[in-house]
Amino acid sequence: PANPHISFEVARQENIVYGGLQAKGDILVTSHFEPMTQNPGSVFENMVLFYMDRFDLSDASAPNMLAPVNIPGSLVDYNPNNHRIVTVDYVLGSLQTPDENVCYMGGHYNIWYDYDLGHCFWLDRTLDILNLVGNHAVLASVKNYSEGYLASVKATDSRIFVQLNSGYYYWYYDGVYEEQDPRPLLKTIEIGGLFSYPTTSTVRMPAPWSTLQAASGTSAVVTGSSPPSLAVYDASDPYNVEVSTETLLTGYSYGIEMDPDRIISANSMWGVQVIPY
Repeated sequence: PANPHISFEVARQENIVYGGLQAKGDILVTSHFEPMTQNPGSVFENMVLFYMDRFDLSDASAPNMLAPVNIPGSLVDYNPNNHRIVTVDYVLGSLQTPDENVCYMGGHYNIWYDYDLGHCFWLDRTLDILNLVGNHAVLASVKNYSEGYLASVKATDSRIFVQLNSGYYYWYYDGVYEEQDPRPLLKTIEIGGLFSYPTTSTVRMPAPWSTLQAASGTSAVVTGSSPPSLAVYDASDPYNVEVSTETLLTGYSYGIEMDPDRIISANSMWGVQVIPY
């Protein structure tokens, strides 16, 4: 620790964008995307390929970069124990509409109207679950959500928690917003066999501005901002998910760490708060 040194570097490449790092024991996981083609004018010109990258750090003095794995969309989680991969993929849709009002009433979150083309465009997200076989990702399940916009995903060894936001853009303009429940949905997916990922529960989060922050084991942590608060959802029974702990925070939470019996919340200028659960 007193004399750290660089034992391995990944050479920087143009047009390649890397994601965040995940430490999984002796495996370091990240992801990147790169252009599908370098040919201007090609139908693939604005498309990218996503890859999961893994580094074997069992010998820290000589890390080993494993073969990249082509995946659909952004990497959310990789579990080296059961070789399960979770990603969020992107689906671009379009439709010709007479005006922008018809476009915005389509029920999509990322939506825009091209006045020159008279075309409505939107970007939806899907949750993809895959199994790593050798150096290939095999698709096991695709979750499409019509109840809201996929805003956050947290995975553990036995559960996947999904947050869906339901506040669509056009609701603020036609009065429908007041008729809808603005609180996000929290969905629980039970991890069964290689191709068994049933959605077992759907509950409302405590407040409209709630955020799925972290997960560990069969529990998920949700924070709120008005007032700053924290709630733990217990999914030990995946068909009956309930709030097991609920408390006010000393300030807005900017980071969550979960131990087996406590949650540590970094509350910026308001200090560090420890919540047993």
